[in-house]
Parts: sequence; C-alpha cells; structure tokens
Amino acid sequence: MTIEVDIEKEFYGRKHGKKGENPSFSMNCSFDADSGFSVLFGCSGSGKTTALRCIAGLEIPDAGAIKINGSIYFDSRKKIKLRAATPP
Repeated sequence: MTIEVDIEKEFYGRKHGKKGENPSFSMNCSFDADSGFSVLFGCSGSGKTTALRCIAGLEIPDAGAIKINGSIYFDSRKKIKLRAATPP
C-alpha cells in the first residue's frame, strides 16, 4: 500500500479571528509512505494528528491532494471531494 500526501490546513482560534482573516496556525504536510511501518513525528502541536485525520477522512484539508494506492481521495485542484479512506 502506498500513501501520497500533500496537504495544507489553516486553523482559526477564537481569540485570533474568524475564517477569512489571518489564520492563527497553518500546517503544510507532504510525504509518501510505502508498505511496512512508517513513523510520523514532530513537535507538540505540529499537526501530526490533523494530518492523520485528513488521511482517514475525518477532516477536510484546505488544499492539496491525498492518494492511496493510486486512487485519489482528495484533490483541491481537480475538485475531488474527500471520501472515507477504506483499505482496499
């Protein structure tokens, strides 16, 4: 199984403004993972869980693409909406 991820997500905190204003946090995530074990690591609050939630279909990225085994699950440029990522 191959997973290709290249996504962007912006976060707007209550104290920092509303959507459409400057984001209080922005995440850019890009990686490829092949069969076997993979490790996603980073500092606290760097977006590890958010990236996994986007891959699983629990959150929608603001931009980018997610492919699993060559099937496109999300692509903002081609306007393909996110669908639940289920194993083949």
